[in-house]
Amino acid sequence: MGAPAHRDESILTGPPQLLCPVDVGGRRLLATAGTGPLIRMWDPDTGAPAGSVAAHSGRVVSLHPLTIGGRALVASASRWRPIR
Repeated sequence: MGAPAHRDESILTGPPQLLCPVDVGGRRLLATAGTGPLIRMWDPDTGAPAGSVAAHSGRVVSLHPLTIGGRALVASASRWRPIR
């Protein structure tokens, strides 16, 4: 789903507007979204980026943690796309 993960999370377009905690492999991360289409993952203990994905073509307006079949996921939505 979405475009391939971006490798340069050091370039931020603004402060996060949305925060969502998620456990990945026993590791607590924060998913964030700002004013664009990227969802970024961060290690809250170190502040280090842990990956990102362009999940939508426009601004992400909602993030929500889920677990399906034992997999930790983050559901997201934008005004122009369905929930992913």
